[in-house]
Order: sequence, then C-alpha cells, then structure tokens
Amino acid sequence: MPIWKEAGNWRFQFQLLGKRYSRQGFTTKASARAEMEKLRGQLVAAEEQPTQTVMAFSEVANDYLDYANRRFVPKVYDKKVFVFRVS
Repeated sequence: MPIWKEAGNWRFQFQLLGKRYSRQGFTTKASARAEMEKLRGQLVAAEEQPTQTVMAFSEVANDYLDYANRRFVPKVYDKKVFVFRVS
C-alpha cells in the first residue's frame, strides 16, 4: 500500500519511471492521497512535454563531420561525408 500511517502522521510513497517519490506529514489519509495524485499528475505531465532541441540536425551533422575530418583517414571521411552531408 503506498499510503500508511507512521508516528501519528500519514505518508505516501510511489515509484515512477524507476525513481522513488515520497512525502510525509499529512494529518489525514485523504490529504495524503490527494497530494500523491497531484504529484504523480505533475510528474507525468512533465514527461509528456516535448524536449526543446538546441541544435538542428544539420548543425550536429556538420560538427560531426568536422570531428571526423580530424579523426579518420580520407577514405573513411569521404564515406561519412556522403552519408552525413546536409545542404
């Protein structure tokens, strides 16, 4: 049971996406349940929001090609340019 009474106060604990969340100090079981559902809803809503990307794919590809030019022999670099080159 994720909600229980301990030392005169109610507390809750649950796991979401491998991380454990818990709060304590509620005077009633109903308030602990309401707070647990509120927290779970906030965490799920935060996961559903898309992550903002800072760089476009073309920037990442060009940065990688700059690195590959220094790292690999010309024959391998030419193959990578053929695959990654973005106009």
